[in-house]
Amino acid sequence: MRNKLFIFAGWEAPRVRRGVQITGNVPTPLLRSQMLAANPNYKALLDLEPLPNVAGIGNAQVGLNRHSGSFTNDEVSMTVRMDYHLSASDTFFARYSFLNSNASAPSISPQNPTIYPSQDQSGTHSWAHLCGAAMFNERRLGW
Repeated sequence: MRNKLFIFAGWEAPRVRRGVQITGNVPTPLLRSQMLAANPNYKALLDLEPLPNVAGIGNAQVGLNRHSGSFTNDEVSMTVRMDYHLSASDTFFARYSFLNSNASAPSISPQNPTIYPSQDQSGTHSWAHLCGAAMFNERRLGW
């Protein structure tokens, strides 16, 4: 196996945390009371929305809420590669890669962040054969 086999593996797991400022329009107490008077079933929805905390935008029904949140991204990635020299005229190669990522971006409603899940996998292998001084053959498969 000496000077014939090469194996490499890599693994990473970065964790990103970044503070962000969230600003958005929310119903004022006046609009909330009007909505609840029209339909009490709106209460569950209105309880998810924060109250205005920035004064003076000039609208009695729509207020402004500004607060801090945290964007997060947790990843795990791995790659494994192998090269094998079967003979002076035959070589084999294989690689497998995997990525799992979960990003979360805060929204105006703190109970309802936007989640971006992602999972990717790929692999490939190759067999190469030197048929002589003038001919080379290679077969590859990937997914």
